[in-house]
Amino acid sequence: MPTSVAPYFLLELSALNDRANIDISEMDGLKTKLLGIIQRDGVAELAEHAESLLALLADIRQLFDLTQKEILSQQAKIKEDRRPADIHTRDSELRPKQDSIRARMLENEQHFLDVKYSCLQFFAQVL
Repeated sequence: MPTSVAPYFLLELSALNDRANIDISEMDGLKTKLLGIIQRDGVAELAEHAESLLALLADIRQLFDLTQKEILSQQAKIKEDRRPADIHTRDSELRPKQDSIRARMLENEQHFLDVKYSCLQFFAQVL
């Protein structure tokens, strides 16, 4: 009896969404610290650097939001489409989108880690 990869895809999508939520929470924390530096520091150069980091965080947040929409869309597609007749065809239809989501999430996380590191370096210099 053939089995579908759909349940495994759902588990992976759930894990990716959880990871995205953790990263978004970290972004919010970094954003709060950067805003605090902008508000308290009168040095224009520091404020400009903090604002550029805020802009990068906003861009990354947008990428994560788009990825989360794709995750939710894929989850809905898997859950609504319960065709048992041709499991292999169904799985082959789901796989490219799943691969795309996985790759996009990896890119997002790598980009976020780069900006997070830049923020931490900035904090070390300022604080």
